[in-house]
Amino acid sequence: MNAHYIHSYYIIQSSEIIGISDEERDIVANVARYHSSEVPSKDWGHFNQLPAVSRLVVAKLAALLRIADALDDSHQQKVEKKN
Repeated sequence: MNAHYIHSYYIIQSSEIIGISDEERDIVANVARYHSSEVPSKDWGHFNQLPAVSRLVVAKLAALLRIADALDDSHQQKVEKKN
């Protein structure tokens, strides 16, 4: 799929997710939206509508998701938990 991160945003936003508030759903949707190579921007309406503290949370979580995604970029599960 092309631009799957954008579609992920819309799917999450249009879904009722049991156990999370509307504000938390907005954060999750924006993290999904910005886990790609794009960075959150105040120019985007949906990102700009978030409170400043939530925008910071989105930026941090998206960065962590990028790192995790990059660790398994080959999808060969080379990174595994060691006890």
